[in-house]
Amino acid sequence: MYPTIHSPGEAASAVLQIANALADIDSLAVCRRQETGYFVIAAVNNREHWLAARSFLPFFRAPLTPCLAAAGRMASAGCITIDRVNEKDWMGTTSLAESLNNRSLLYLSALPDEKSPHYPGLCLIHSSPISLKPEIKTALSNIALLMAYNADLEAASLTDSLTGLFNRRYLSYLKQNAAVPQYSVLFVDLDRFKDMNDRYGHEAGDSLLVQVAERLRCNLRKSDVPIRYGGDEFLILLPHLDHADTLLLITNKILAAMEEPFVIGQIEVKVSISAGSRFHPGGSLSLEELIALADQDMYAAKRKGRD
Repeated sequence: MYPTIHSPGEAASAVLQIANALADIDSLAVCRRQETGYFVIAAVNNREHWLAARSFLPFFRAPLTPCLAAAGRMASAGCITIDRVNEKDWMGTTSLAESLNNRSLLYLSALPDEKSPHYPGLCLIHSSPISLKPEIKTALSNIALLMAYNADLEAASLTDSLTGLFNRRYLSYLKQNAAVPQYSVLFVDLDRFKDMNDRYGHEAGDSLLVQVAERLRCNLRKSDVPIRYGGDEFLILLPHLDHADTLLLITNKILAAMEEPFVIGQIEVKVSISAGSRFHPGGSLSLEELIALADQDMYAAKRKGRD
């Protein structure tokens, strides 16, 4: 009887069982690139016991190809081989450097990494140079392609079809399948959006939401995560903020951007927004608790009739 797959982690574990049967390698991992390195979704350890799910491989710095090209060689699109890892090639922590020193590494992804930054890949680590038969490498590459296809399906399920932003389900995905950095949060809600829909129609309302989403994108940092939380509500996750003043600066920048008129068909429309935020450099509050508090702040601002 085949196992039931409930999550990307379980799917990754199933992939690794196949890869482990195909290749006699010390350790394998399914990794997905994040801002500060590669996040391990699942791992099979025959020797490298430091490698585990939900850990980071910080020696893979984005983009992967330029970082490793000097130390290894590009065997094919999406395939990078390093025969021996040594200190001069190292970009990670000392403890991981000691673990990987003099190991061989093979990384397989669907496409060259700079073209597929969100795709997961297969990482193979071995105590001696990795030499795979062509048919085995082809099989592993096909597995990487299948993982990329599944990643596209997964991305579609997490994306709002109207605005192109992440949808609310992304929060659950983030909690289950990524190492969550410490976020501060900002909640934004359009005032009297229902009146806008009633007056100009739902197509005009959709056009306004698309333009609001685009202004959010243009006024956020690359690392910030805008989410269409529902209806006319938007949530922004802001990682690695050291000072509350930075959150205030970003909030004011977004408020100022929304003051400019929106063009809906042949008319210009001005809208106001209400915002609530919570700065959280560290502590015991969960992301869910921070979102709830920022939501309360936003509705308090809306009741007062001001931003």
